Amino acid sequence: MDRIREEKIRQFAALGVEEAQIFREIMRARHLDYVLFHQPDSRSNREYGLSQEDLQKAAQTLTAEKFGGVPDDAEQYAHIYTLALSVDPMMFAGADAATDAVAALAGKAVAHAEAAGQTVLFAGAEQYLPCLTDIFVTLRGKRIAVAVADEAWKEPVAMIYARGRAMTMDEIPGDTERYDYIFYAGRADGNSAAYWQALGAHLAEGGTMEALLPDALLRSDKEAVQAVFREAAARCVVSSLYHVTDGEEEKDFVTCGAPDPSGRIVFGELTADGGVRTWDRAALGREAFAAADSWDYDLYAWNGSEALQTILAAGLLDPDFAVGSIFREVPALKGTLGTYAVIHGDAVTDSCVRTDLVKEEPAADVKRVSAGDLAVTLRQGRLCCAVVPAELEGAAAAGDVTVLRPMEDYTAEYLKAYLDGPIGGLFLSSMTAGGACRICPSRLLRLPVRRASPEQIGAVTAVVKRSTAALAAAEADWRKAKRDSVGLMMGR
Repeated sequence: MDRIREEKIRQFAALGVEEAQIFREIMRARHLDYVLFHQPDSRSNREYGLSQEDLQKAAQTLTAEKFGGVPDDAEQYAHIYTLALSVDPMMFAGADAATDAVAALAGKAVAHAEAAGQTVLFAGAEQYLPCLTDIFVTLRGKRIAVAVADEAWKEPVAMIYARGRAMTMDEIPGDTERYDYIFYAGRADGNSAAYWQALGAHLAEGGTMEALLPDALLRSDKEAVQAVFREAAARCVVSSLYHVTDGEEEKDFVTCGAPDPSGRIVFGELTADGGVRTWDRAALGREAFAAADSWDYDLYAWNGSEALQTILAAGLLDPDFAVGSIFREVPALKGTLGTYAVIHGDAVTDSCVRTDLVKEEPAADVKRVSAGDLAVTLRQGRLCCAVVPAELEGAAAAGDVTVLRPMEDYTAEYLKAYLDGPIGGLFLSSMTAGGACRICPSRLLRLPVRRASPEQIGAVTAVVKRSTAALAAAEADWRKAKRDSVGLMMGR
């Protein structure tokens, strides 16, 4: 993509268009193309075309006030116009790239919209603007509406995708259209719940709405937000709720349709790496879901496991006493550019943080570790954690390492024993899909953990220190033995 972009910049520059003006010329060309060739009264232009001179005059007359003048040389402008139409407009729009999950689900939404009726709405589109061209190309026979939360994007979207209809999210309540399919990507703000509710009111009979919502929104304790989700549950319109880990952010993919009190709602994990896939964890009647009055995905996932259901029912764990009750995540600190000993994920093993793999290197916005922290990473799809030793005090953790710092009397050794043990393993398995643990810091901090007395914590800590030290020494001996064996085999 970078190579293509650089080539387009070079081609525009040869025509006298600076990089900062490329998006302007793309909007102008798209707007002209629609006005001159796609409006109902443009049949003559479609059939007979326009000369370069006529195109230049039309561009000057129709767009100069908004976009500025065009070159006097008709041939030069014709080349600019043609080049501008050949480029994916969002390549130069300055829009943020869609996250992996948003991009994958927006792509899947196109297929769902293709199979739906004629009217489709893509809302919260500022989160997947780079996907809009594919949406309009694939759904060329549909009536497409696009809604953005940021009003600054409304006009560019309207001009570039002129055969669609652009509006802001705030205009949704006054919209008179009914949609056969709606896709919505929400944000972690107070408005997203209200937007989602307003969108549902515009669903046509037999239509479907799919929404990717921040998990924090579904867990919100704000009464106005809770009321929105409580009302949706009471209407029995929700058919599925899938948890998505999108980088370090948790989201939920919620599907709604026609009310069905006798129907069921399915809970599961959704992954977006290598295509959208889902793994079902549990199911519940929609009326029972409404009565439960909870949108906490964890509760349904845990109850989908007989073993976890038994543990929780027996009161062996308090769901409100979680890892986050006794540990905090060490954040990355802005403005910390420098050279540090950096702990990458490959240095974190089941036995220790390997100091021989920790090297000095430049790093920015670092997470500074302290002795006794727990370093956590994912290796081959499973959680791997180790206690930071004293010699790495002040080192930096790389982006693929989460650092948890104990509070109160609990120790990193105690948490490691719990996470590596059978009960912690059960919770982690409920978060595993496609052979990989789908976890991020916020999800890890919500895991219920066993309360313990100072004596129990001390005993567990001593056992873990002793056993991991022995294991680390044995692993170091084995690595040395393998190196020495090579020399012996080679006759050195």
